[in-house]
Parts: sequence; structure tokens; C-alpha cells
Amino acid sequence: MKINKKNSLTRWAEIFTMSILSLAITPLLHHYLQSTANNFVVFLSDWPVSYSFILLTLLFTLIIATLARLGGFRFSDIYSVTSIKYPPIWFAVISGVSLFIYINKDRLVNINSINTESSFWILVSFFFGILLVQCLTWLSVTEIHQIIEHDIKTQKAIASNILDNPEALFSWIGREEPIVFEQQDLFNIYPIASRIASFFFDNKLISVGIVGPYGSGKSSLLNLLERKINYLYKTSSEQLEWSYIICRIDGWGRTKGSISQQILTKVIWMLKKVVDSTSVITVPANYREALSKDKSPFSLIASALISSDSDADAILHKIDKILIASDMRLIILLEDIDRNYSDDTVKDEMPALLDRLGKLRNISYVLAVSTEHHYSQTLVRICNHIETLT
Repeated sequence: MKINKKNSLTRWAEIFTMSILSLAITPLLHHYLQSTANNFVVFLSDWPVSYSFILLTLLFTLIIATLARLGGFRFSDIYSVTSIKYPPIWFAVISGVSLFIYINKDRLVNINSINTESSFWILVSFFFGILLVQCLTWLSVTEIHQIIEHDIKTQKAIASNILDNPEALFSWIGREEPIVFEQQDLFNIYPIASRIASFFFDNKLISVGIVGPYGSGKSSLLNLLERKINYLYKTSSEQLEWSYIICRIDGWGRTKGSISQQILTKVIWMLKKVVDSTSVITVPANYREALSKDKSPFSLIASALISSDSDADAILHKIDKILIASDMRLIILLEDIDRNYSDDTVKDEMPALLDRLGKLRNISYVLAVSTEHHYSQTLVRICNHIETLT
């Protein structure tokens, strides 16, 4: 597949521009920053070294954790190829400040006010803050992975002998749980999942609609589809020039409100795990505002002042630009969206969102809906390919 490098070059141009801008702004704040730094050093000098170290570590931890939470920083940025294709915004900050320090190295803050020992403890606190955030992230992820691995091992054990164990078979049927492994497939669903998965490895992504009554195996199909996509990517990743993100969204437990905004919020949450998403964190709210028929005068003035997009298509295109620049594809799995929402909400919002997502280059979706609703055919008709389960 031919990769379009235009958006990646545009992003690097943006980073360069922001670096120059930060270089130009820093002298304006130089006096204030110098005064604040000196006062802070004096404040810490009155404390024992251990207290100062703890305070600085907690301060750096809070700052780094906040940046990571907003999607502007990931530890993988340091060694990830994605950060070269689509550099994060903190590249511009570091490069701009570094240039300023180099250019003004003879006219910076009074070196006597920050002695060698203070500088050492500041640096140590900074790195300990990074280490603390990394440890907290690792512990939370490890705990989740352990739970998932335990569930997978249990399900694999059941799946390996489910046909030879009538008790396990009847127990599984009684729970009415969707299948996870192809060994559990007693209804010939896995071939369908394999066929759909192959679509996402073509040059042009397509959208797929899965329609069937309750209990027909839509959740099972999505489970098998996700596993098949992962398998196909692992076996052919060396020949591919792109990576992918799977974002699975279900309607269970969703609160009332804009279904489009909730879907896009989950998409941004998944996206910011792998790439700088600070430029699109407002996309869900902006998209909802763009669809609003009754816009307040304040929102119109704010949009004009900050030059935000008021067009829904342009707002969604921001996500697509990031994916194209970083050579990534986003596959959205939509399940039970017709639950926990009113019929009017689904039939009014979903067709427009699906139609817009279908026009984007590096985003595709699989929509699973029930046949119990009169608008189901309207939704799946928007999709390029339809699979019917009975």
C-alpha cells in the first residue's frame, strides 16, 4: 500500500513552527521564570534535603501523569517509530527551550542561585517522577493483564474439551456467554470472522454491518473477528507498512446523552495511548456542538475566536489525519449501540456518524445491530458489506 507522507511532513512543519514560537515566547517570560525559579530554590533551601526531594518528586509526578492522561506524553514516544512519523507536541517544547538555553547560555539565571547540589536533586527528582509514573502505569496494566490471562487460560481449558465434556458444554450453554476461541465455535461463525478480517488487510478499508436477532452470535463473531485480525497482523506485520488500533464500543451501561460524543470519546481514549492526541481531545464535544441546531451566541463567538471547526466532517478528519501521518488504521467495533439509547437518538445520530466515518481513509467500523428495531436496515445499508446471522 502506498503511504501518503503529506500529513507526516505537515506535522513536522507544525512542530518546527511551534519550536520557533516557543523560542520567541520564552524571552518574554524569562524575567518571570527566573524570579519564580529563584524563589522556589530559596523556599526549598529552608527545608531538609529529604523533604525537598519528596516535594519535587511529587510535583514532577503530577505534571508527567497529567500530560500522559491528556494524551500528550507516552513513555513509548522515546523509542517508538510512531513518534518519528507523527512527533508529539512536547518535541516542540523541548527543542524550543533547548535552543533558547543554547542561544542565551551566557545570560541565563544567576548560576549562583542554583548550586550544583540543588541542580542534582532537581534532576534526580525529575527522573524519580518519571519512574514513579511508569511504575504506577506498569502495576495497573500488569494487574489487568493478569486478570485477562487468567480468564483466557480458563476459557482455553474449557474450549479444549468442551465437546468431550457434556457437563461443561451444558454449563456453557446455560450461561449464554459469547464464545471467544474458535475451538468453541459450534455454529460455523469462525469462517465469517475470517472473511471479514481479510477485508481490513486490503488497500481500502471497508465498513461491515452485522445484523441478526438477539442470541444469533453477534458478540461471538466480534470476539473471533478481533482474534483473527490480531493473528493476521502478527503473521504478516513484516510485509505491512501500517499498524492498527481496535476500539471496541458497546451500548451496555452507557449514560444518556449524545451517542456520537460517547463513541468519539472512546476513540480518542484509545488513540491517545499510542500517539499524541492533544490536538483532538476536544473533537467529541466539538462534533456534538457542530450537530447542535440551537447554538448559543457564546459558542459562536468562541468558535470564531479560536478558529475551531464548525463542520462535522472537518472535525472527524482531524482524527484521520493523525492516523494517516502515523501509518495507523483504526477499526471500530460497535456492539449493542441500539441498547440503552432511545430509538430516536440512534436513528437520528448514528446514520450521520457512520456515513462520515465511512468517508475517512484510515478508519473503518464493524456495526452489530439487532433485527428487532425498524431502523436496523437503515444503519446496515450504510455499510459496504453486510453479514446476516440467523
